Amino acid sequence: MQRLDSMKRGMSLGELANKMMMERYQWSANCANSFDLQAATMHFVCQHLNSPVVLYIIKKISSCNTLNPKSSNRNCLAPFLPKHEKHPIYKKLINLVRASNMQIGNPAPDVEGETPDGKTLCLSQFRGKYVLLDFWASWCAPCRREFAFIKRALKTTGDKAQFVVLSYSIDSKKKDWTDCITKNKIANDDWQHITTLKGWDSEALKLYNATSVPCTILISPKGNIVGYDLRGEQLINTVKRLKNGEQRHD
Repeated sequence: MQRLDSMKRGMSLGELANKMMMERYQWSANCANSFDLQAATMHFVCQHLNSPVVLYIIKKISSCNTLNPKSSNRNCLAPFLPKHEKHPIYKKLINLVRASNMQIGNPAPDVEGETPDGKTLCLSQFRGKYVLLDFWASWCAPCRREFAFIKRALKTTGDKAQFVVLSYSIDSKKKDWTDCITKNKIANDDWQHITTLKGWDSEALKLYNATSVPCTILISPKGNIVGYDLRGEQLINTVKRLKNGEQRHD
């Protein structure tokens, strides 16, 4: 920028006017080319909705931030044939859309990982129950302090509220993760654990914009976001209201 300003100061008024005009032309041309490319791309997508290839195209332009995920959902994802809904790329696109609309009452992005015994488990498998999605790490002391409250919450609700916990660890070493689970006795049918062992690079963290742990999200039986950062006594009181029917969602 400083070099450009210096060049401009050495120009005559006529040269400067021509230079500025050329810059404006180049900017306009770049914008026009970008709009033309997007228009041509979307035209191709709309003409080939029966092909899974267009899922890759939409995923690519969404990841490049050339297309707002909300627009993708409204204009492109809705018309796709039902057969595409099981495609892995379609599921990732749905997650991008949901991640762009992270408000209470909206659908929660799905997350998946491996359990301690190597099985794949995802959030959507708990549909029909309230789920506390719990981001944590074995090295996180505040996370470990929440274990007692989560145990109380599970004991308080019993089976009536259909409440489960899905703890997503951001550990990078499996032994640290599994040793912490075993030592603190925090695994049972209603308290499941998953991880990708990718630390802060975990895709789930990015979807939920989680920048610190512990981080919790309460999700309704229909998969919608109910609340954020429920911890300690606040978590206990919330699940009590759910059990007593004092707090309803969906």
